[in-house]
Amino acid sequence: MLAKFQSIGVTPEDAKRIEFVTDWGGGGGANIVNALIEFKWNYCLGHALNLCEKGTFTVNYYDLVGRALENNPEAKSLVTTCDQYVRAVTAAIARKKKGIGKGLHVSNWSTHSHLEEHLEQRQYEGLMEVRDVVNDDVRALVILLGPFDNGGTRETSPHVTPAVWPALLDHLEPANDDSLSIVCMKDTIRSELVRMEAVALIEKCKDFVFFFLFKSSPGLKGKLTKLGCTTLKQEVPTRWNSHLTLLRSIQGKMDMINHVLREHSAATGKPHLTRTEGISNELIDALVAFLSPFEQTLSTP
Repeated sequence: MLAKFQSIGVTPEDAKRIEFVTDWGGGGGANIVNALIEFKWNYCLGHALNLCEKGTFTVNYYDLVGRALENNPEAKSLVTTCDQYVRAVTAAIARKKKGIGKGLHVSNWSTHSHLEEHLEQRQYEGLMEVRDVVNDDVRALVILLGPFDNGGTRETSPHVTPAVWPALLDHLEPANDDSLSIVCMKDTIRSELVRMEAVALIEKCKDFVFFFLFKSSPGLKGKLTKLGCTTLKQEVPTRWNSHLTLLRSIQGKMDMINHVLREHSAATGKPHLTRTEGISNELIDALVAFLSPFEQTLSTP
């Protein structure tokens, strides 16, 4: 960077007086941060707030597993012991196998794989110091974490999608034979999944707005306009306040949207009303109220 500045006649001393503003280094911005290592630079508050807002509507499997274990010392200790066991067995038999050797820390994606590996390797009797992990406890963790861990039966997406959300809630229902540790972990994960109600609503809104804007006939949009419904706005991931823009464009207009979809369903014989099924006006209002301060802060000079 200094050489580039010098090529246009800016001395290193003058260049270092320039203050840069950039993102925090995540999401592909690390290369920019590294390039400015010799200069004065500040984090972009707007970018950070935008990431916070978007993160609110993303439930990562990685975080679910990590928080469930962090809030449960007994399970965390069990996971650590299994990690030690897997490492010791791997070193003893000097073999390599996919999933072994990465470690099994609380924030590790391979939790489920290593727990299963522990169960497979208990045949090695010479490692008594780490061998005495209760099998039933490990099996219970394997069953619990399966749908949440990429070594188990998790969906391919790194975050929970509305399509699997109901199944995950069913999986977290209390069972009579649950240990206190498993009950605690289920409660932690279930509390984190509360946000999925908002995530599911936003996905539903994106779906029917996409239908109106890009898949329906122009006449359908015209009917909305005649009813007084202003232009629907689709969420654009690269734009700040995009969720708010989407929700505001439909706020207070769901009756009109459903009316048009009902007529269209009758005319085509297709169940278009299912596109808005379960959408709550109250939740839309609550989300708009929650997101509006972000917009106000980001638009303040």
